Amino acid sequence: MLRDLAIISDYGTPTPERKEKFLETSKITRKLAAFRQKGLLAVSCDEVTPSPRSAQAVLKNAKPLHPWAFDLQTDGS
Repeated sequence: MLRDLAIISDYGTPTPERKEKFLETSKITRKLAAFRQKGLLAVSCDEVTPSPRSAQAVLKNAKPLHPWAFDLQTDGS
């Protein structure tokens, strides 16, 4: 089963944690499945800027979306 994820930019201010808190409590976004199920992923600027780290970012994004492909529990552990 695919999981809903919200990607949060880990760039600038506020911190990803503050962005997450805001989005989890906003009337507009708190009802989205990604926020109800804690499907959040913080992505750094380095991970989304084309570079050798792009491959790491692909894995970071793929693991919570397809945990069974990495022999992970569905909670990502």
